[in-house]
Amino acid sequence: MILFLLARVIYPLTTPAMIIDFKAVGGTLMLATGFRMIKVRMFPTADMIPAMLFIMPISWA
Repeated sequence: MILFLLARVIYPLTTPAMIIDFKAVGGTLMLATGFRMIKVRMFPTADMIPAMLFIMPISWA
């Protein structure tokens, strides 16, 4: 619920480039999770989660 309410505040401040970067990081995380599930390569997916938080300010800068 908190994320839903914060999204209403954060979304108007974002640019299309920021959204694309966020989706790219999410896609990479999903790909790593998929590889981990089928045991191709054991990526440390939990270590990649902070990238979802840091990509917005980095993209904005």
